[in-house]
Amino acid sequence: MPNDQVDPTTVIAEFLDERQKSIVVHPNEFLIVVRDGKLDADGSLNDLANWEIIRTEGKHQLAKGGFFGAKTTVLGLLGNGSEHEIEFSTPGLQDIDLENVTARDAPILSQDRVIIPLNITMTIAIDQANATKLFRLTSLRTSSIFTVADFREMIRPTIMANVIAPTLSLYKADDIRGNEVVQAELLAKLQNELLSYLRWYGIGLSGNQMTVLWGINEEEIIMDCVFVTSREC
Repeated sequence: MPNDQVDPTTVIAEFLDERQKSIVVHPNEFLIVVRDGKLDADGSLNDLANWEIIRTEGKHQLAKGGFFGAKTTVLGLLGNGSEHEIEFSTPGLQDIDLENVTARDAPILSQDRVIIPLNITMTIAIDQANATKLFRLTSLRTSSIFTVADFREMIRPTIMANVIAPTLSLYKADDIRGNEVVQAELLAKLQNELLSYLRWYGIGLSGNQMTVLWGINEEEIIMDCVFVTSREC
């Protein structure tokens, strides 16, 4: 079940407007200031750039004879240093609109072609020692803001294609449900994939916090409907 307390619009990082003259840094926030720095094609910060990270709470004056100083090209990024819970589910049979199937509806199938829904929850946080790697986030460079929803949409295709689908396709449906060994295998593969993938962007799993829960598969829905005939299926 989705966690209603997780706000997908929560901002993880955002670029400052170049016309902004001051910024207030709140608790659990940090500010990256890059002076005369350039980004490479992949968003990486040039090694010759002069930058600093400000964690001091309070108001910081940005314009001093010009934005961050006269005749200086500046890039400012405000980051959210809090932990963020990320949650998403793969679709079950009851979630798929057969009259309007989209790529997002693509189910996870077992070896015997049974749809296996599952729910994944993880906790992430920015690695502030490598926070300039956030510039590599394509959606951040494109829209100047990166949210919990953006993160979820970024990692979903990767872990679905590289981990979840190929792992569960090795097992029959009856061997998956309640199987702690399969669950542990999937969890370990997800952690390894994400640790490597997210490191490139200066983001980490907070304390390796991640859970995988199985949903109700199509065979269990059918059996439920057989035994509870008054239920709509």
